[in-house]
Amino acid sequence: MEERREDQDKKELRKKDLLLSLVLLGVSIWTWIESLKMVFVDLPGVKDVGWFVAPGVFPLILSSGLIVMSLIILWIAIRESGGIKREDWKKWGKYLVSDDFLITLLEAALLLFYIFFLLKRIRFSVATTIYLFLSMLIVRATSWYKIALISVAVSLGVTYLFGSLFKIPLP
Repeated sequence: MEERREDQDKKELRKKDLLLSLVLLGVSIWTWIESLKMVFVDLPGVKDVGWFVAPGVFPLILSSGLIVMSLIILWIAIRESGGIKREDWKKWGKYLVSDDFLITLLEAALLLFYIFFLLKRIRFSVATTIYLFLSMLIVRATSWYKIALISVAVSLGVTYLFGSLFKIPLP
């Protein structure tokens, strides 16, 4: 009985792998196409040395690896999932209206807000403190004053470590 439950859990996991591997494959292909556009650019340094120093070469290599890995995950998921059935779509539909999915969307929106708004307008350490505070508040990590302490400490620590010790310019 317990072995059968483990098989069922494994099939459920593979069904989720199937869906997520398709998403990863789509994003990877899009990234690969955009990277390819940056490989054959007409930049002074690239023109003189060769295409292999173009800004798109490294992202092209990474996205190629992601495409291969997502195809492997997709193949394993198709082979071991037992296929997608009607009740699977119903489960995913329930997930899309659940609190967990709402939290995921809020976290994604907060990350975009941090990248495209906060980092462009205020100092890195302040923006990161705000982001960490709100992110931990969304998932109710602990009490608000502990969240505030952790956010400030981590933000200042990262700023000092990368900005001062490693001499890496921060946004």
